[in-house]
Amino acid sequence: MNTEERLANLERELARAKRRNRHILVFALVAAGVAVVAAAWIGTPGKVLAESGAKAPNVVRASEFILEDADGKVRATLTVLKDGPSLCLYDQNGKARAALGVNKDGPGLGLYDENGRLRAALSTLKDGPMLGLYDEKDNPRAALSAFKDGPMLRLYDENGKGRAALSAFKDGPGLRLYDEKGNPSGGLSVLKEGPSMDLRKSQSSMLRNTWPRDQYTGPGGGRYTGPGGGLYTGPGGGAYTGPDGGLYTGPGGGLYTGPGGGLYTGPEGGLYTGPGGGLYTGPGGGLYTGPGGGLYTGPGGGLYTGPCEQPYRSNMPPWTVIIEYLEQHGMNECAELIRSHFALVNVGEFRGHNTQ
Repeated sequence: MNTEERLANLERELARAKRRNRHILVFALVAAGVAVVAAAWIGTPGKVLAESGAKAPNVVRASEFILEDADGKVRATLTVLKDGPSLCLYDQNGKARAALGVNKDGPGLGLYDENGRLRAALSTLKDGPMLGLYDEKDNPRAALSAFKDGPMLRLYDENGKGRAALSAFKDGPGLRLYDEKGNPSGGLSVLKEGPSMDLRKSQSSMLRNTWPRDQYTGPGGGRYTGPGGGLYTGPGGGAYTGPDGGLYTGPGGGLYTGPGGGLYTGPEGGLYTGPGGGLYTGPGGGLYTGPGGGLYTGPGGGLYTGPCEQPYRSNMPPWTVIIEYLEQHGMNECAELIRSHFALVNVGEFRGHNTQ
């Protein structure tokens, strides 16, 4: 199970826990109403025992109990529902503020604000315990889980969209960041193979397309020729010559020289030498040799040859094309730097678009 599948599982369990706490509260409120009516008909048991002088029994058996304060307001109810037992506590205004219940999925605790909105939910599910926190608009803002495969903390924005996830699974710790639409926009992980950093821009804010540009030949890799691969010649592929392709010369293409293009020399361009650029030698740059860089040999790097959840991606065309372009335009130093890291000396090996 990868990170995205684990996040999806967390989202499902969070929604289920929220629904369960709502059900517990609804049933508790109904039970409280029934108990109040019943108490009005039969009187208060404690008062009846006191007036009759009868001794209270050692064991009391019932399907529900109701506790009132000195003013006769309901402050707590203990009820056995169809799905299991439930304990509900009320404030001085008669609003339910806490509900504890047990059903077939396990125990759950819900805490509510003065308006009756669920603000915190604690559950122990089959996969493990989970805590959910909600805002006044009923949107989730944080979720903490400790499932079988490891703990995870998920943070949400004011619209209930997941924006960050911190995890510590068996394969290593990781941090994932997302844009306002929930698309992955960056991450950091430490796996057995080594650290990996992803500094991708948010897909919703980019004026560019990116393609896998690592050295993996399998599905999703920079050298993969099938759909989604860096050398795929079909629509949207890293070696496609049509719109949105890695070898397209128009807007959004890998050979585009305008803003966002793979041959653009301005900010975020494939030939930009500043931060975030394809020819930047600092962190996250296309010529950076550290984690997340285009010349990094570890997971997430442009020279990594294995499968990776977050492969190195770039808006540049394939490496062979970049080297040829740099040489043709007198940028021999950059071309030689890339060539040396690929350990290639014959310029002819970079001819054509069928290799990286």
